[in-house]
Amino acid sequence: MLQKIFDEIISDYYFIDNETLLMYRRGHNKFLPVKWQIGKYGLSVPLQIYRDETCGRNRTRNTGFSYIVGKYIFNIQEPFILEYDINNLNINNIKIKYLSDISTNWKPVIMNDNFLISENGLLYNRKYCIIQEPNIDISGYRFFCINGRRINRSHLVWKTFNNTFEIPEGYVIDHINNIVYDDRIENLQCITIRENIVKEIHRDLPNGIHKIKNIYKVYIGYKIKEKTYNNVYLGSFTNIDEAVACREKAIDLINKGINPIKYSKNEHIKYKFSNDTWYFTIPQIKGADKLYDNYKTYEQAEIAFNKYRILDTSLETDEERIVRKGYFSFQTAITTFKVNKGKYANDIFIKAYQYYKKCKETNNVNEFIEKLPLIKKQIRDENKKIKENLKNKEKEQKLEAKRRYQERRNIEKQEKQKTIEEARLNFVCKSNYTTDKKGYYIMKIPYRDGKWYYLHSFLCLDIVKEIDNIMNEYKYSDDFIEKFKDFKENELPKYVERDTAYKAEKENTLKGKRGYKWFNPRNCWRVIKRVNNKEYSLGYFKDERCCKMILDEAVNAIKLGVFNEWYNHIEDHRFRIKKLFNDESLPENKTYEANSTVFQKGLCVCQYKNDKLIGNYKTISEASSQFNSNSASKSIGECCRGIKKSYMGYTWKYEKE
Repeated sequence: MLQKIFDEIISDYYFIDNETLLMYRRGHNKFLPVKWQIGKYGLSVPLQIYRDETCGRNRTRNTGFSYIVGKYIFNIQEPFILEYDINNLNINNIKIKYLSDISTNWKPVIMNDNFLISENGLLYNRKYCIIQEPNIDISGYRFFCINGRRINRSHLVWKTFNNTFEIPEGYVIDHINNIVYDDRIENLQCITIRENIVKEIHRDLPNGIHKIKNIYKVYIGYKIKEKTYNNVYLGSFTNIDEAVACREKAIDLINKGINPIKYSKNEHIKYKFSNDTWYFTIPQIKGADKLYDNYKTYEQAEIAFNKYRILDTSLETDEERIVRKGYFSFQTAITTFKVNKGKYANDIFIKAYQYYKKCKETNNVNEFIEKLPLIKKQIRDENKKIKENLKNKEKEQKLEAKRRYQERRNIEKQEKQKTIEEARLNFVCKSNYTTDKKGYYIMKIPYRDGKWYYLHSFLCLDIVKEIDNIMNEYKYSDDFIEKFKDFKENELPKYVERDTAYKAEKENTLKGKRGYKWFNPRNCWRVIKRVNNKEYSLGYFKDERCCKMILDEAVNAIKLGVFNEWYNHIEDHRFRIKKLFNDESLPENKTYEANSTVFQKGLCVCQYKNDKLIGNYKTISEASSQFNSNSASKSIGECCRGIKKSYMGYTWKYEKE
C-alpha cells in the first residue's frame, strides 16, 4: 500500500510503500521507483521539495530515511531515532528509540536549530533523525562540522548549556578528569590558560591512565589490520601499578598482532580485558542496572544473558514505570507537557500522576494544566524540606566534631604543661651540650614552653663547659627564667667575644696549609690529594711535617707516572713517615717493611753530560729548579723513565747514591 508524503511539495508527488518501505514518484500514468542512497548519515533519498524563488525552479534536497518513515508511517511527533538493517528493509524490522529515553536533557544548538545536543555530548540531527557520530582529531578531541565550521564537542556542550555564543578571552574549556573525550557538562569547566597549563604540569600519571577520585582508568589507542581503535577502555583499578601492568599487557598483545579487545555479536554482552572475562547488564525497575560478570567464555555469558534478557514488565504499574523513568508527559492540541520527578519527591510525584489520570478519565486535562504550577511548587517544597533536614544534620555533626576537637585540645594542653615541668626537673648537673655536623659545640637550654633552644655555637670547649656550669647553678633557683635572661643579655656577649677571638686564632694557624686541613672529629690533620678529579686520602697526622713529606712523595709519584703503584702501599708510607717524625698517632705493635722499590732511602736523580756525572738531586723538583722552565720537571721525569733521551743537553737517570 502506497502512502503519499510531503503534501506541501510543489511539482511531483512522492509515495512510500508501508510494508517494503520503497520510494516512488508519480510519472505519466505510472509510478517510477526512487532509489535509496547509502551515505554518511545512513539511507537518504534526493527529493524535489524546495522551491527557489529567486529563479522560479524546484531544487533537490537529500532527505533521511528515518525522517520519512518516522513522520509519515509511524506518525511520531517527538524527536526519535530508528534502528534498521540496510540489507533487509521491512516495517517489522524497525525499532524506535525516543531521545527522552536516551537522555533527559536536550537543547537546540545555538548556531543551528536543526541539531539538538544532550548534556552527555550526543548530537541529534533533525534532518536525518540520527545521533551524529563526532570526528576525532590527532589529539583525541571530538568535534563536529556545523554551518561549514569546525567546533569541538566540549565547546558546543558548554556554549549550549550555558547559553553563550563565545568563550571569554584568555579562557579555555577544560576536562576536569583529564579525559579529552568525556564531554559531559559536569566534566567541563571554564578556566584560564595559566590554570590549564599548571594543571597539565602537575599531572604525573603515565600516558593512557586517568585518575577519577581514587580510581585509575586505563585507555589505549592502536591500529591492527589497517583498522584504527581510539581510546579503548581496558579497566579500572585502585592501584597505579596494576593499571600500568594492564596497559603494558595490552601493548605486548598489540605488538604480536593480537587485538586485546574481543567483540561479540550481541551489543549487550561485552568483554572485560582487565581480568579476561565477559559480562552483561540487565535494567531494573528501581535503582541501577544489575551487573552479571565473571564469565570465562562468550558462550557462557550468552547463555546467561538469554536467561535474563526478558525483563518482566507486565506486572509493573504505571506509578512504578514513571518513577523508573523519572518523568511523565502528555500531549494536547497546542503543545506537549512534561513533568519531571524531583530527587526526593517520589510520593508527591505519584500523587500528581494519579491526579492527572483522574483528569484524563473525565476529559478535563485543562484543569490539571492549570494546577500544574502548583503541583511543581509542591514538589519543590518537598525537596526544600528534605534538603533543610540534611543541612540541619550536617550542622549537628559539625558541632559535635567541634566539641570533640576542643576536648582533644584541652587534653593536649594538660600534657604539654606536664612536659614543661618534666623538662625543668630533668635539667640536672649533666652536660647539656653537643656538637653539630660542622664540629661546633651547641648549648641547649629548656626555655619557657618546654622547648629546647640553641643558646649559641662555640668552637672552644672550655667556654662551653663554663657556661654549662653556670646554667646548672641556676637550676635550683625559682627565678630561673629571669636569671637566664640576664645572663643572655649581659654575660653571654663576653663569652661570644672570647670564642670569636679563639676562632680567629685557629683560622690564622690554618692559613698557608695546602693539601691538608684540621679534622675535628679525630683532632688531627687530614691529608687529601686530588688526582684526575678523584680524591685520595693519604692519612691522618698530628705533626705537620708528616703532612708535607707525604704530599711531596705523592707529587713526585704523579710526575713520574707511578702514583697508582705508590698508593697501593700507602699504609707502609704512612707508618714510615710517622716513625721518622715520632708522630703521636703512630699505631702500636707494627713493624715497617719497605715493599716499595721506587722511593727507598738513597734513591736520587743523577745528571750526566757526555757520560760524566755532574750532580745528584734528592727529588725531581730540586733538579728542575736550576732551569727557568715550567716543563723542566716533566721532561726530567720522562728522561728518568726512558721516554726521552736528554733534556737541555743533559742525560738524566734515577740511581742509588
